[in-house]
Amino acid sequence: MIIWRVRVVLLVMASFPLALQAENAALQAGAASVDITPSADAALPMSGYADRKEGFKGIHDHIYTRAIVFGDGSRFAAVVAWELIGVPNAVWEELSQRIARETGIPAEYLILCAVHDHSAPAPFGMYGNNSPKSAAYTKQVEDATVEAIRKAKGNLHPAKIGIGTGKAYVNINRREYSADSGWWLGYNAEGPSDKSVTVIRFDALSGKPIGLLINYAVHAVVMGSENYQISGDVAGATSRYVENYYRGKPEDAPRSDAGAAIQLRPEETAENVVARRGSYSHH
Repeated sequence: MIIWRVRVVLLVMASFPLALQAENAALQAGAASVDITPSADAALPMSGYADRKEGFKGIHDHIYTRAIVFGDGSRFAAVVAWELIGVPNAVWEELSQRIARETGIPAEYLILCAVHDHSAPAPFGMYGNNSPKSAAYTKQVEDATVEAIRKAKGNLHPAKIGIGTGKAYVNINRREYSADSGWWLGYNAEGPSDKSVTVIRFDALSGKPIGLLINYAVHAVVMGSENYQISGDVAGATSRYVENYYRGKPEDAPRSDAGAAIQLRPEETAENVVARRGSYSHH
């Protein structure tokens, strides 16, 4: 895994200033994550590469559903991301109604998406997946999603919100031309690609981060097509890295150009800070 590239992303995101709003007591926000890693022996079908015919064979790192809930005290919205390939339409139809019933957040105030992770189990109904084992796993993910929203709603604090942008040179245009096959999947360094990183951050009124929404145009395919281990890939690594940075875990401290660890800031951080990667576009 190309961790140094992920670190470049996060150093950019950690360094640019966030333009925070004036304190507004009406805004509340909370965040939570729930582990959705299957058991190591589940051998569930994976998604993202058609030539993988077997189930996964091990766990590289854990995967999560992450949620941020925010509102004005009377109305609440939720943004939820799965570290999976996607959210099947049929799952959305059923789960959004369940979330409305069990958490009070209506479907029109819900964003439920996935980071398009190619190193995760395939949800039931995604790209024609009809495995009974996948159906049972998808039900577990649905339960975890409701749990994450409940926890996030239970963690609500008066909050302020800000946005910042930066650049990260990790992605590349994947439409490559060759004389033999024309335009096909590959590496086109000269082609257009969006290097923008955008972060929306919810802070407690004390300034401690509650949650971050991070958006960057990249396919979560660092582990590659021959990988048979469960992983959050670049999206999961980014979220864990940001979370650990704000929680003050030295093993994930950003590094300076000289290789020295940059001082962490646990004293500025809510313990439940969640860094949620958004839904990703690609070229």
